[in-house]
Amino acid sequence: MGKGNKFVNVLLAILVLVGVYYTYLGGFMAVEFKEAPYAGFNAVVVNESGYYQSDAGLLKVKNYLELSSVEGYRHVKFFSGRDSFYGKGKYKSGVILDRVELLRVSESENYSIVKVPEKEYLISEFPYKNKMSTLVASYRINSFLDEELVRLNMTLNSTTQIHETFDRKIVYLFEID
Repeated sequence: MGKGNKFVNVLLAILVLVGVYYTYLGGFMAVEFKEAPYAGFNAVVVNESGYYQSDAGLLKVKNYLELSSVEGYRHVKFFSGRDSFYGKGKYKSGVILDRVELLRVSESENYSIVKVPEKEYLISEFPYKNKMSTLVASYRINSFLDEELVRLNMTLNSTTQIHETFDRKIVYLFEID
């Protein structure tokens, strides 16, 4: 067996492993959108500026909540337009809390409470396996979002990304009109 064959075999093995991992993360899963109401929620958030996929704001909020003995399992990010997917800019990052937990937290200079009412959204869900799932989900959903908006003859106003820790999924709420 020559060196060329070994190289090709190693390259093929790597490509197969990457393909299997991409499949595990949901990379070939069908992307579906539905227009439906989403229950309102309250979140403690911090204004962030930087890379959209960064968890720096979430860590700040979690540290702040620990001081109030509150633990949040549903993480949320608010973006204007389609900014949620790539690059950097300004956004809000935080943790969704129920009413009881919210009573134990007070607003401060750096943290605010956002109340999101129940309303109709264009919703898409993606499985959450690990940190890479967020990148794969963003790529896959962004790839099909424009087609869906054209089909519905709508424009995108804002995006909310929710990590449902217990349900192991990422929910995208697209505010459209």
